[in-house]
Amino acid sequence: MEQLTKKQERALDKMIKAVSRRFPFITGWKPSQDFLAYDTMLNIDFIIDVDKLGEFFKTEPEPYYRRVIDSDGPYEVYSLGSPFDYDKNPHIKDLSFDTSAKIEELLTNMNNELPEGFSITYTYENFRGDYVDIPRNIRRDHYLLT
Repeated sequence: MEQLTKKQERALDKMIKAVSRRFPFITGWKPSQDFLAYDTMLNIDFIIDVDKLGEFFKTEPEPYYRRVIDSDGPYEVYSLGSPFDYDKNPHIKDLSFDTSAKIEELLTNMNNELPEGFSITYTYENFRGDYVDIPRNIRRDHYLLT
C-alpha cells in the first residue's frame, strides 16, 4: 500500500487538530482500510468522543452506545447521527449530514492550500501529456465512537 511521507502525516495531524477546534468531538484519526486505495481520495476514520458529540448536537446519545463502547472499545459507525434517536431528535439527521460535509470540505480545502511536499496528492497526466500533482479530497470512511 502507498504510504504518506512524514511531512504529509504531520500535515494531516495538524489539519485534524485545527478542525477539532471547530468540532471538539473529533479527538483524532487513523487510516481507514481504503486509506489510499483511490487516487482522488484519502479515506480516514475519525475518532469521535460520543459524549462531546452529544454536547455538540445538544442531545444525549442513546445509552446503548455508551455501554458498547465501555465494554468493547471503539464502535464503528458511518454517520455522526447514529448514536441518537431520530424519532426523538429529527433534526439530527440533517445536522449529522451537514456537519460531516463541513468537516470533509474544511479538510479538503486545507489540503489544497498546503505547500508542495505537505499536501497529500496523486499524480495525473493532463491533456498535454504533462504529469501534475493534484491534491486529494479528504473523506471519512468511518467514525470510531469512543
